[in-house]
Amino acid sequence: NLRLCKDGLPEIIRNHNYKVYAFPEQVCPQRYLDLNNLEEIILVMLRSYIDKFYTYKLRRAETKQMQFSFMVKEDDNLTYDQYTLKIEIPKDKKERQKRKQEIEKIKKLLKQVDELYQKDFDEIPTLHFDRHLYTPLVVYDKHKEFVKSEPGKLNDGETRFIKGLRDYLKKSKVNDREVFLLRNLSRRGIKFFQTSGFYPDFIMWARKNKEQTVVFIDPKGIRNLGNFNDEKIQLHKTIKEIEDEIKFDKEPSKPRLESLILSVSNYDDIKKTFGEGNIQKHEFEERHILFMEDKNLIDKIFKNIV
Repeated sequence: NLRLCKDGLPEIIRNHNYKVYAFPEQVCPQRYLDLNNLEEIILVMLRSYIDKFYTYKLRRAETKQMQFSFMVKEDDNLTYDQYTLKIEIPKDKKERQKRKQEIEKIKKLLKQVDELYQKDFDEIPTLHFDRHLYTPLVVYDKHKEFVKSEPGKLNDGETRFIKGLRDYLKKSKVNDREVFLLRNLSRRGIKFFQTSGFYPDFIMWARKNKEQTVVFIDPKGIRNLGNFNDEKIQLHKTIKEIEDEIKFDKEPSKPRLESLILSVSNYDDIKKTFGEGNIQKHEFEERHILFMEDKNLIDKIFKNIV
């Protein structure tokens, strides 16, 4: 719980540790009635400050509870033992017949157990990636949206990332690193921030000799994040605080933690409206935001982040 001191509230405003974007008449009242507008602005500022203050303190408390542990087969991201597929049946007679044919194809495919663990199949569709901790993955295909799965299939951005990573690792040695990936399931996997419940979509391990880097990766649209102050973006800083706080006395050496957002929004569509506008691409990259439109995306991840 948070207890507020009445005398402390005016001090927050007097400290001037903030910026106010408003019309002059909103902050320089000319009439008695204008004071209502100014009062509303002050209330908004105080609510925002208190929310950020509480979130910061909560985050610090959460950090003290975190610890490193080795991955085990009982991990919540690994404990479900099957996919459940649900297929929508259309009302149109011709379309319904086509859909039934699709279902028969899938039934035959599911009998080919060994092949499911060795290659991709378009019928569901599934993706085989030998660096993921389990296989196959049910992925996005705009022509197969009628196939639903539980756990849910990867969305378009997640599918593009994992295909790009797979192709890159086939062609590159990534400086002799061992690389492994795991999908981080919502409500089951690793969560940051009790207030918003942020589950990054993937956890990637990159290990070389006794050094290990753990990267939390989240492909997403960033337009609605608004600006660089969003806590999902700020995780690239917060996670270093977590790294410093967590004790690790075991061998090998303490893992390095990183976070990364992969923007499915194109840079040209974002730069004019994000934050105060006209933000350069390097400013995004400095905050660990990369754009999925970049042809050298995966290379940037391994050269600049990992």
